[in-house]
Amino acid sequence: MHAYANDYNGRFPIPARWFDLLSEHAQVAPEAFRCRGRDEGPCNYGMNTSLEGLGTSAPPDMVLLYETFPAWNQRDGPQLLIVDNHQGEGCNVLFVDGHVEFVETGSSQQLRWTVDGSLQGDLPSAGFQRASPR
Repeated sequence: MHAYANDYNGRFPIPARWFDLLSEHAQVAPEAFRCRGRDEGPCNYGMNTSLEGLGTSAPPDMVLLYETFPAWNQRDGPQLLIVDNHQGEGCNVLFVDGHVEFVETGSSQQLRWTVDGSLQGDLPSAGFQRASPR
């Protein structure tokens, strides 16, 4: 994400095409977007849509990418965050400053999803969504 932003005036890819743009312009291999705890789907991460039009100047502790259902170009907010890849214990989150943390399930209320620090959408009561069997 930061390599892309360095080439595009500090801006992150647009959320609707983030996976495509990183693959095409930053030459990121598709397998880099698959969680080791999951063996299906092209990508197990989603981009925080609150970053639309923003880039590396966004708050450093703001969520950039998070684990979600397997799909292509997933994007939204906390509504799509899941913990199924890690037996319900939590998930990996990439923050705007470039660091990655394993966030435990009960710590979701501490995640920053918007510039002003408010939640974008509603979080499930446990803080994370569990994927329904497909």
